[in-house]
Amino acid sequence: MPRKPYLSLVGGRKRAKDDEKITIGGDAIHLRPELQKLIGACLMSWPFIETQLALLLGKLLGSPNQAAIAVFQIIRRSTMQRDAILEAGRHTLNRDDQELLTAVMNVVKSVEAERNALAHGHFGISNLLPKDLVWLQTVHYVAHQTNVELRGQVEWNEEKHESMVKTFFVYTKVDLEKIEEDMRFASRYLQLFMKYLGNQSLVVRDHLCRLPHVAQELKRLRKHPDIRGPE
Repeated sequence: MPRKPYLSLVGGRKRAKDDEKITIGGDAIHLRPELQKLIGACLMSWPFIETQLALLLGKLLGSPNQAAIAVFQIIRRSTMQRDAILEAGRHTLNRDDQELLTAVMNVVKSVEAERNALAHGHFGISNLLPKDLVWLQTVHYVAHQTNVELRGQVEWNEEKHESMVKTFFVYTKVDLEKIEEDMRFASRYLQLFMKYLGNQSLVVRDHLCRLPHVAQELKRLRKHPDIRGPE
């Protein structure tokens, strides 16, 4: 994952509690407009990838109508969507093409994991990292808010502060640019695979197999055949 633990970036500095100012909340991200724009670009890319996945399922099933796509879109859990595509491939593709499909889907899944983190995590800022965004999982943010809002534990001390920052991660501009780039790659790989299914061009297939992310996944699959991809 591109994001890095917060303490790995600031832990070596002299961190006095009173000097470290961290704000978590919906307004904080507006103070990093360049990063906010990159996150927006990543989130806006994902619906188009989902559409490509639905079209891929229709292609594998040989269905020119919208029935397969409609069913796919009802299946909201990504694991079930992926299983539906791979199962369709198992019945319609030869073994080598099944392997290539699995490699492409593994790339898409790793990109989706990053999209989910951006869509469902909580963002903030720290004065110690003036160009970056702080991020934490919903489970940690909810636990903190539960203590404050529901249990009335509003007193703050250094022990609570340190416990909280241990759950923080950081996104830099480079991290978010990498995620956006990977999403473009994933979309391109899906396009190429559907193109190959349509024309059975070995030139297209060979080109797809040589592209960096796909080549890496094919290598992993051949080394560890039981790997289904990133969880």
